[in-house]
Amino acid sequence: MSSVRHEARPVTRWTDLTVAQRFTALWDALADVLGTAATATLLRRAMKEVADRAALDGLAIERQGFSYGYSVPESWQASYGGKPLEALLHLLDALRPLLVELTGSVVVRRLERLGIFKPPGARNPDERRCVHEVR
Repeated sequence: MSSVRHEARPVTRWTDLTVAQRFTALWDALADVLGTAATATLLRRAMKEVADRAALDGLAIERQGFSYGYSVPESWQASYGGKPLEALLHLLDALRPLLVELTGSVVVRRLERLGIFKPPGARNPDERRCVHEVR
């Protein structure tokens, strides 16, 4: 029997995912490490922080029995860019410092390895423009 070390692998190419799929990848990765209650709390806090500069209408995080779940705006279902991507990027920007504050860099590095977070300054020009245009 051989032992193979498996590194965290990117979810897929980030640009190939709809905004809804990107949020799902984020939720799943956080819930896997932190559980759904902590994931819901952190994402709600990030949502409040960016509510004035990002179109998050329709993004809801709710208790579902003993767990938490979410629903994404309809516009995120088939969108790969535009305003939905801007909103998600703002959410990710607000989430990163919260994660660092609460978990150190452990969860952030895991999300970077999965391709959900990009290292600071590593966004492609379109993603950087999306975030900076809205501010």
